[in-house]
This record gives sequence, structure tokens and C-alpha cells, in this order.
Amino acid sequence: MGGLLAPTLLLALLAMPAAAQPSPTTWYIAPSASGDASGSSPDDAQSLTRINRVIKAASPGDEIVILADRGPYLDQSSATIWRGGTPEAPITIRGGAADGSPATPLIQSTRSNPWTPDGKHGGEIFRLSSGADNLHVENLSFADVGTAFRIMGDVDNLHLRDMSATNIRRFLTTHLSGSEPSASLTNSSITEVRVAGFSKNVIRLAYNSHDVLVEDVVGDSQRQDGDNFAMGVHLIDSVHEVVLRRVGMHNSHDTQNEYWNGDGFATERGTYRITFEATSATGSTDGGYDLKSEETLLIAPYAADNKRNYRIWASATIVGCDSVDPVKRGGIGESVHLNAGADAVVDLYGCEFVGPADPDRIDPTATVTIDSHVPAAWQAELDRVLGFSDRSSGGESPDGPVPPALPEGDPVTDSTVPAPGGVDGTSGRQDELPQTGAVDIETPGEQTPPDSADDGGTRRHTHFVRN
Repeated sequence: MGGLLAPTLLLALLAMPAAAQPSPTTWYIAPSASGDASGSSPDDAQSLTRINRVIKAASPGDEIVILADRGPYLDQSSATIWRGGTPEAPITIRGGAADGSPATPLIQSTRSNPWTPDGKHGGEIFRLSSGADNLHVENLSFADVGTAFRIMGDVDNLHLRDMSATNIRRFLTTHLSGSEPSASLTNSSITEVRVAGFSKNVIRLAYNSHDVLVEDVVGDSQRQDGDNFAMGVHLIDSVHEVVLRRVGMHNSHDTQNEYWNGDGFATERGTYRITFEATSATGSTDGGYDLKSEETLLIAPYAADNKRNYRIWASATIVGCDSVDPVKRGGIGESVHLNAGADAVVDLYGCEFVGPADPDRIDPTATVTIDSHVPAAWQAELDRVLGFSDRSSGGESPDGPVPPALPEGDPVTDSTVPAPGGVDGTSGRQDELPQTGAVDIETPGEQTPPDSADDGGTRRHTHFVRN
């Protein structure tokens, strides 16, 4: 009988209902602390500066609402965070109203508006030290700030979504504090962000940051000049495995040196495996894409109205690119479609160059292969990328403060900035900001051009070795 009892008890235990999991708790942040400042209710809200106290009190999976119906967060001081959730149950920080309805709070600092080089840069808002892992932050608006998010220590699994910013120095930067050995951002994403007016960067990643997805992000510097080396997206040190998907950077403007700098996208030596998918760079005083990274892959990139639309200094494969009307706005150096630096190895498949500028400037030690035919394997990748949309958000340039997502059929346009597929009406594309779906942070593997000997069709190879 004892032999039967154990299975019977086991079945009875399995049939028992599982212990109920506690429901996530909602906590509250307001422009000023109120009540007992515990954050446990809208009437007992904590201030944004002390949000780390609320994160400490919260449990994994809880939600913290930054109240938008208690007025703007003016002259906001920094909020330093060194706590977070767990990988399985991140803590969500989002904008909203006390009654639970959607609402976007405005967080404002002291940056001069309009900004001038001798004006105030503005303060840092969120400062994340090591330990601020497993956080989801969404639905916020920033104005007149120096930096919206500064990563000051190693941070993992941070996801920023659905934000807008106007008149800022940087949206996100990785820059360590004196007590931290590194400030790498890993296994993270930045999605659905619109920036109108920046003097330095939208995104700057440094140290050993890796496995980062940047998707549906648009930045227009609006020609804020005087902060030296304006670059929409800037990757340095050993940053790697970064995917930029449907990202557009526009109008970086820098007249501080004899050679005018100012790039849409820039990667420095030491970075590698950076992937661009359906991205756009327009209107900058230097490079649209100024890339020194190794194993760089660009699929369906668009560049127009930059002094040098594509500047490649290392190894890159470029598939289905467009280069339209490079324009020199000032400084030394001439405008070109393609600039390949010393020892660069560049393979281009199915690219189109439109406009009267010099077609290329190639260093004698560089090897550039141009093939008008797209091999079958690369065509499949091109179709996949363009299947997201026709370079949708990457082609748009924000015109003042706008929400991160727009209704279908209501594209953002700026008559002073050419959008993909439309410089003076030369193409017929109508690009719109897409509605985004699930985040896929997977990165491609090794970027070896596929064997296409049996692809068929007419092929043209040109190897440039020029003075």
C-alpha cells in the first residue's frame, strides 16, 4: 500500500492550485514630493530626483509612473539610478496620468533656447550607474537638456522607447564617472525616439558596448553649430554588434575647424560588426556615413546633400545604396559621392549615384569593387530589410517637437532636408514613419559576400586604384 501512496500523494499535490503570484505594484513620481513621499500613491509621490529610492522599494516587475498631470518637470536636477529589476521581471518606468490613462510628461532643464556656443548646455537628467540593469523606460519628452540619459557604469538590459526631445546636447551617451571602471551598455535597445535640435549627438556609445539595437530613431540637428564634431550617431572604442534599423540623422553642422566636420553616422577605429538597415543621412557638412569600423554592413542605406555621402576607411559591404547630390557647404575639401580611405576594402552591390558631384575619391591603397548586380543572397537580405518599409523613419526629418510615432499616412517632412527617394522630386517615394512591432535585437553573423557565380544576369566589376 505504501507503494501506492506516494504516487497518489504526488497526484494530489500536482492537482493543487499554484500559489497566486503577487500583482505588480504601481509607484508614482511627481515634479515635487508630496505626502509621505513613499511613491506608493499619486498623493504620496516621490520626486524625480529621488527615483532610485522608489526603485529600491519596488519589487521586480513593478511599474513606476512619472506623472504627466502634475505639471512640467522644470529646471530638473539629475536623477541618479543604481538599482533595477531582474532579467525575468524588469522594472518599467513610464510617463502617465494619475488615473492610469496615457500621458507624456515634459522634463525640462536649463539649456539656452535658442542654443548658442556661449549659452548654457543644460543638465543631465537620468544618470545610470552600475546596478541600474533590467529597466524599461518609455513615453517621456525632454526639452532644453544637456543629456537625457548618461550611462556612467556598466548597464545591461536597458530599453528606452517612445520618446521625444527638443534642443538637447545629447540624447544618450556612455560616459563613466570617476568611481566606475567602465560604462558599457549591453543587451539593450533604443527605439521610437525623435530628436529635434542637437549640438553634439543623438547617441554616443563607447567602451565595450555591444548587442544594442537602435530602431526607428530620427535626429535633426537643426544646424546647431559650435559644439565641435557634431555627429548624429557616434560609436567609439571597441563597440560592436550594434544594429541601426530605420534610423535617420540629418543636418549635423560644424564650422569650428578649417575642415568642416559634422556627420550623420560616425564609427571610429576599433569598432566592428556594425549593421545599418534602411538608414538615412542627409544635409551634413561632412560625411553622411563616416565609417572606420571593420566588418561593417550597410543594406539599403540612403545619403543625400552631405559633403561626402559615404566615407569608408576600413572594411564594408554596401548593398542597394543610394547617393544623391553631395553638397559642399564650406571648409576645405570637395564634395563626392564615395570617399575610400587608405587600405579600405569596400564592396558595393546594386548602388545608384545621382547628381553632378565627383563620383568618388579613392586612396591609392584602397580597393573598391562596384557591382551593378545584386547577388541572390544579398538580394534576399535587401528584400528583407526593405520589407520593413521603404526606409521609412530613416528618411524623415523632424520639424519641431513631434511624437515618436505618427498615424499612418501622415509623414513628417522638412522642405529644407531631402528625404529618401525625393530630392527635388527626382524619385517618387512617399516615406512614412512606420508603426513598430516586436523588438528583434539579433545581430547578423560574419559579413562575407555570398558566392554569386550562378546568379545569372550582367555583372560589372570595377576595381579602383587611383591617385
